[in-house]
This record gives sequence, structure tokens and C-alpha cells, in this order.
Amino acid sequence: MTDTIVHTFAGIDPGASGAIAFVTGGCLSLHSCPVFESGRVNHAGMARLLQENDVTKFAMIEEVGARPGQGVCSMFSFGLNYGAWLQGLACSGIPTRRIRPQEWKRAVGVTADKATSVKKAQQLFPLNAREFVGPRGGLLDGFAEAALLAWLAQRTWKMEGRT
Repeated sequence: MTDTIVHTFAGIDPGASGAIAFVTGGCLSLHSCPVFESGRVNHAGMARLLQENDVTKFAMIEEVGARPGQGVCSMFSFGLNYGAWLQGLACSGIPTRRIRPQEWKRAVGVTADKATSVKKAQQLFPLNAREFVGPRGGLLDGFAEAALLAWLAQRTWKMEGRT
């Protein structure tokens, strides 16, 4: 009989209202992006989340860029968040793949419509289905997209034959 090693994989939706998800085997753990009351990202909180999950084998983070109609201040803030996640992953020694939204959404079978991400995440993680919908019924697409990225990280790791 051979022992099966169970690894942890991370997925990150890097926005301030985004999230980080950890998948270990079939178990999912979701965390909001740590922010202060002011709305600014709490970089120490990000580092703590990564350190608490220091057994993470591989991570995928949505590669972000400027979007039409987005203000300069919000784009700068978004870029800071993205860079903070990348720095935290690098300092934690977690191998990371940046992946464009179109690429990962195609790979997991969802569209740009956030509702498809929530539905797919609920299908893949039925025990966590309620965590993708807020208390007033709104979709928590940041949680769903982070979960899908973690699932894709796990799947990619296996498909590449890593151990």
C-alpha cells in the first residue's frame, strides 16, 4: 500500500474585495482579502494568511491589468494589492503562476459573468456552497473565483505530473 500525500493549493482573486482560497484534498478554506476599516489592504494580514498556510505547494493568482473606465486611484490601489500578494507569495517561497482571467475562466469552464463562477464553485465545493452567497443573497464572486483558481492550481499540479 502506498501513502498518498495531500498537498495544499492556493487561488487568489487579488482585488480589495477579493479573496484567497486554500484547497487541501477536497477541503476548501476561504478568506477575505485582509483590509483595514479605511479599505486599504492589510499587508501584514496577507502575510499572516500565507504563513498560516505555509505548506502550500503551488498558487495561482489572477493576473490583473488596467480596465477601461477604471479611475486612476482605484487602478493604483488594485495594483498595490496585486503586488502585495505577489510579494507575500514570493517571501513565503510558494511557487506561483500568474494567469489571465480569460485563460483560467476558459480552463474551468466559466464565462465573464460572475454568476457562472459562483455556480461552478458551488458544484465543485458543495459543502461550501453557502459561502459563495452573501447574507442578503448577493454573489460573493471573489470567494468563488479564488476557489476556482485554487482548484485549477491543484488540477494543473497533477496534470504536470508533479508530486
